[in-house]
Parts: sequence; C-alpha cells; structure tokens
Amino acid sequence: MLDFLLNEVEAELKASGFRRVHDQKHPQAFGSRELVWAGTKQVVRLVWDGKESWILMQTRPSDGIKWEDVVLERVGRDGIDEAGRVRVVAALRAFLEAPSDRGLTSA
Repeated sequence: MLDFLLNEVEAELKASGFRRVHDQKHPQAFGSRELVWAGTKQVVRLVWDGKESWILMQTRPSDGIKWEDVVLERVGRDGIDEAGRVRVVAALRAFLEAPSDRGLTSA
C-alpha cells in the first residue's frame, strides 16, 4: 500500500509542476525512506519513519529552511490502510489547492 500511496503522491505533485529531486532509502533504519519534490516556489518532503511507523509530509519555500507539516499519519503493523492513504492524499490536495501566496507552482 505504501508504493500505491507514493505513486499517487508522485502523480499529484507532477501534475502540479513538481519533480522528484531526492529519494533516499534507509534499510538499516527499519526501512525508513525520504522523498523530496521541488516546485518553482515550494519543496515537498515525504518521510516514512519505519521504526515509529509514521508517514510525515512537510513543505517549505524553495528558498527557506523551515519545514511545516502538511500531514502526519500513523501506519499500522500491516502498512498504511485505505483510510490513511485517503487522508494523506486529501491533505496533499488541500495543500496544492491553497492560494498561490503559499507558493506552489509558477503562475
């Protein structure tokens, strides 16, 4: 289900002008993973914390350093469930549909 979520997140971000710029897997750290997408004004980061079983999506301005949480989703023992996937994707869509002063893609 995690791969399905990543594919959906990737498609949403790509459609909004973002491109993946970083994908780092940490097999020695319980399978944790960090992915980063860059847009013209914003950067989006998705972190899978394999030890604590959390998915965290954050954003920051392209020229900034402070990350802000978009969504934090607890993942069950069997992986992210459908309800969790829906919540993560809905939070991403709400972020992408936010007014342009939050700086998403080029005008």
